Amino acid sequence: MCIVLKEHRYLVQIGAETRVLRIQELVHGTAGWGGRFRLQIPAEGGADAQTIYGSTSEEVARLAAETFKRAHLKLDPRSASKRTPN
Repeated sequence: MCIVLKEHRYLVQIGAETRVLRIQELVHGTAGWGGRFRLQIPAEGGADAQTIYGSTSEEVARLAAETFKRAHLKLDPRSASKRTPN
């Protein structure tokens, strides 16, 4: 089986940390993905590994940023008080 992937990169600022998101796009092949785009997040800091799927790379990047933000707020509850309401 052969698959062709294209990589999209996004920089996301969470608190004082900058993360590079390497989102994969399934260009060709029959991989059993939940969407055309995916981001694999390794296990770290007691959290389980997870894979985020979406129909666009922007959607996956947004979902990943929300995931990292929730994890950051769990680790540093003081940063929640610095948030401004929407």
